[in-house]
Amino acid sequence: MRYLIEVHRETFAIARPRIAVASALPDRQAVYRHYEQHALRGIGVFDRAGRARARQLASQHTEHWLASQWAENESHRVAQQAGFDDQWRRLTGNDTDTVLGVLSARFEAVPGYAPVGTVSVDGNRVGLALTAAADSVVPAGLTGGQRARVYESMLKSHALAAVKQAFASAPGLMLARVVVVRHDARRPCVLALEVSRPALESVRWDTTGADEILASAGSMVLTRPEGPFGDLGPVDDLLDDISAELAAGARGAIADMVARQEVEEPEAGAAGFAIVDVETSGLSPEYDRVVEVAVVGTDRYGNVVDEWTTLVNPDGPVGKTSIHRIRAADVADAPRFADIVGELTARLVGRVIVGHNVQFDLRFLHAEYARARLRLPRVVSLCTYQESHGYLPDLDRRRLADCCHAAGVALTDAHAALEDARATAGLLRTYLGSGSRLAGVHRRLPEQAAQIGWPRVPVTGARIKARQPAAPPPVPAQAGALAALLEDLPVADVLPNGAPPAAAGYVELLAEALEDGVLTQEEATALADHARFAGLSRADVDSAHHGFVLALAHQAVADGRVTNEERRELNNAAEILGLPNGMVKRLLAEADSEWVTQLSRGCSPLPEGWAHGEPLRVGQKVAFTGGEPTRRERLEIAARAAGLRVMNNVSRVTAILVTPEAQPNSGKGEAARKHGTRIVRPGVFEQLVEHVQPAPPVLVVREATADGADVSASAAVLGPALGVPVPPAVVRAWARENGYVVGPRGRLPQEVQAAFLAANATTT
Repeated sequence: MRYLIEVHRETFAIARPRIAVASALPDRQAVYRHYEQHALRGIGVFDRAGRARARQLASQHTEHWLASQWAENESHRVAQQAGFDDQWRRLTGNDTDTVLGVLSARFEAVPGYAPVGTVSVDGNRVGLALTAAADSVVPAGLTGGQRARVYESMLKSHALAAVKQAFASAPGLMLARVVVVRHDARRPCVLALEVSRPALESVRWDTTGADEILASAGSMVLTRPEGPFGDLGPVDDLLDDISAELAAGARGAIADMVARQEVEEPEAGAAGFAIVDVETSGLSPEYDRVVEVAVVGTDRYGNVVDEWTTLVNPDGPVGKTSIHRIRAADVADAPRFADIVGELTARLVGRVIVGHNVQFDLRFLHAEYARARLRLPRVVSLCTYQESHGYLPDLDRRRLADCCHAAGVALTDAHAALEDARATAGLLRTYLGSGSRLAGVHRRLPEQAAQIGWPRVPVTGARIKARQPAAPPPVPAQAGALAALLEDLPVADVLPNGAPPAAAGYVELLAEALEDGVLTQEEATALADHARFAGLSRADVDSAHHGFVLALAHQAVADGRVTNEERRELNNAAEILGLPNGMVKRLLAEADSEWVTQLSRGCSPLPEGWAHGEPLRVGQKVAFTGGEPTRRERLEIAARAAGLRVMNNVSRVTAILVTPEAQPNSGKGEAARKHGTRIVRPGVFEQLVEHVQPAPPVLVVREATADGADVSASAAVLGPALGVPVPPAVVRAWARENGYVVGPRGRLPQEVQAAFLAANATTT
């Protein structure tokens, strides 16, 4: 009961100017390897001079491309910041479209406070119309008078929460008018009030009740007790014109929800599903906009009957072009959302709205409809992400690409609205044709969708603009260091047992936001709003954050070392997600310790007559210099698979330097002699790596707490010929480099496993 009358005490995020962050540059080594591969074509292995020139040319191309990419990213950042600044000016200046979009998205994120009627903006004044909760929510066991007082306090608390959220979301608003309408046959207005921002500035929200706040800060507070217990009666006859208009709007919205009044009738045979996908300028429907929308219509069995798509001019920045590949020039002559909302509505009426993480798309549609002075109804929806747990139960990741790969559905151009919608439609058809009990339930959803009332929206015939086909990038796609870690991240392992189903969808959105290696404060705020919308508690979110970063730490150490870029991006993610200082270092140490312990259990004793001196131990560092490149690469793979850390330098903690030269004349050779590092030939190293021994406990503790810079982990399924596990990422990378087609997820094909083992079974 206390929560019912203390909703107004909740804290809402205050809108602040947004800061554009430049996209992260691709990893230099990845770009260099791309150019090096092309530069070395046709040059013999023993043509050292030719290979040196080729590598020099590759280095020059790499620096030139990175410089041009940096300039492009910076230009995009400047343009995006200009758009953010203009957006902030419009918000603080109370531009009607901007404020309506922000408020609609914010209220949709917290359905309990959502105005169901009109949200009107007139200069610095906002009008909110709320639906009163039924008095049955008041706990039983109270007297009639007590119930009446609790119910009135509850309505006032909810009204204040709506005002508080409106003022937090739109800094330029100074006055709020609120009406509360009962959701029953008569639908009278039972509460009306007005409150200004200055009047609330000195309120002690944590200790003051809603009745007391409105008694001191509210004006025009209208209630009418009636009956023996003082129940709230209608105050419609006491309302001024502004409040009466708000109440009428609320009644109309309620009528749309309970009866088919002034709504579009579905066309004959149109009942089925509408698969919707939107590409957006960011994650926040309050401030970001739709830049592309697509709808694929199907019948009740999932068979495609029509499709439609267009780019949308967002009247502002387009966001991360590196993700959706839409540039400002692409949308300059595209229609605005208000121009195409009629056509879009005609394609949604009478259909079940489907999407992969569909709540994300619906929240943006709610905001865009509000900006167009329309209200998106409470639609019947189906989420192919959530339902994948029933149809595809064995997946680690459940991104659209993962689910499509598991179901055998083609996805040729991810993050293009029409291609994503087509792939989701294919996924839906697979679900509906599976013969499961779920499929029968879902095939009946269109019957419910046909009962939803939609506003009549004229089709303007605006010219649509479809995106041009994507051209393949000349260099590896831009990505942060975390992108590779996220590819094989098992989301099921991130969440603790008993986590709410919605938490998995939240983690997927979090992973998507991090794919470029940068998690901005704006993205974190948008994710928090999504968590609230999904009904996740603070504890649920904190648990997901901790598990997410821990899982990334395990992924980061899987290749034998943690790069500075990986560490920087992990620290950035941890900081934005609110994890304590030093958490990343501790989690990396935990992951390393677990991996060292795991590999140490699988070590076999040294063979009799061992003649190679002190053996290598799990977790030790080794380095290579000189030698034939192909053989050296195989040795490095074998070393990482055995639990050794392959380093690019020699330091006092390096156990062995591998080189075919007795006295290597190189920087690593000089460092080895300086530190007294053991130097061995490749043939000896082959024997050492085949008989790596368990790490002594003292080594694990020292590496985890003192060094911590280069740690490793293992998550492997292959490698019997090597005698040790091999990380899946290593096998996938090898397969792609050697022309094999492998999917983003799932079991590696048997022929790829066999080829990898054959290529790496020996190091001769």
